[in-house]
Amino acid sequence: MPELPEIATMVRAMRPRLVGRTITHVVLEEGGLIDGRSIAAVRSALVGREIVGVVRHGKYVRIDLAGSVGGEWIDLFEPRRRNGQLKKAQKSRPLPSDASMVVRRPETLAEALRVGAEDDWIHGPAMDAIRTAEKRGHSAPSGEADRAGLIEARRRRLGRYEAGERASLVFHLKMTGRYFVMNDNGGALPPRTRLAMTVAGDEDHLVFGLKDVRRLARVQLFTGGAAHEWPAGLCLGPDALTTRWSGVRLQKQVSGALPIKLALLDQSRLAGIGNIYASEVLSLTRINPARRADSLTTPEWNRLAAAIPKLLRHSIRHWCAISRWIGPSVEGYGDFGGKLRVYDRRGEACRRCGGVVRSMVQGARTTFYCPDCQV
Repeated sequence: MPELPEIATMVRAMRPRLVGRTITHVVLEEGGLIDGRSIAAVRSALVGREIVGVVRHGKYVRIDLAGSVGGEWIDLFEPRRRNGQLKKAQKSRPLPSDASMVVRRPETLAEALRVGAEDDWIHGPAMDAIRTAEKRGHSAPSGEADRAGLIEARRRRLGRYEAGERASLVFHLKMTGRYFVMNDNGGALPPRTRLAMTVAGDEDHLVFGLKDVRRLARVQLFTGGAAHEWPAGLCLGPDALTTRWSGVRLQKQVSGALPIKLALLDQSRLAGIGNIYASEVLSLTRINPARRADSLTTPEWNRLAAAIPKLLRHSIRHWCAISRWIGPSVEGYGDFGGKLRVYDRRGEACRRCGGVVRSMVQGARTTFYCPDCQV
């Protein structure tokens, strides 16, 4: 199963290729992959929506979709008349009651300028927010970077309105799921494809999809207030990489009667750590995986809190431990697999002390450790 570094690498590769594109066609296997919905229902919910974000938490990936986008592009900075109304040439039919402004570029401005619209094109609060930002010389939250974005937005006339419910697709690859992104050249989809979406850009079309040999991957569709947020039903703990860990915080989050290895695997306590990196981080911190989590000392929690993000970043920097989830065969992918301390090295010499790496079964998963230096 891909773990956090593999998922983070995939998201990093997918985000620039997908964000800003519009879904034009959906192919879905029979059998209700997405919440048991029919193919027609899924197409109705997805086709015509623009992809506005690709984000990760733990091992989950969320693709955020805008509501239905309509209207001609208009200049966000066009001067108003003194009475506060827009120029007559800019007038259009009233916006839907649930409409809001959406800005395509730069990404740092999208949320800052997504404000409620009133009766017509950016009447009232949207213009006020933009002008206030200009007077201050910046736009929250990124200072000078957003100032440059404001100038670019003025030049390129990027404003458009968004109406209707937003939506999100939430993916979990499980054991054998894989994402793929390919050019839409009319060719056949990869074998075992369960979901494929054609996404149109300004100059070309791509196909984003999910293939899964054992059909274990999960995909969920959320709309309205549940969209663009991580669903509470997933019961995910803090992200193992992006959370600022201290020994005290990690102890409060993970400690308990479970063996420390199983506690680290509990996604409701700590999201993103899987079997490979749990074995590796315990080897790195010289902690025996069979010890109860509540038996760890304060120095051990401090070592563990420092080692978790360090190990995950190191793996991402070296193209992860496993290459088969990262897409096409590229030189360097999977390099971290050769740097593993104990995982899948039973009977070999420990890289620290030279002892023999052993294995045991915990929670139906194989744990690798060195009994000589992990106590």
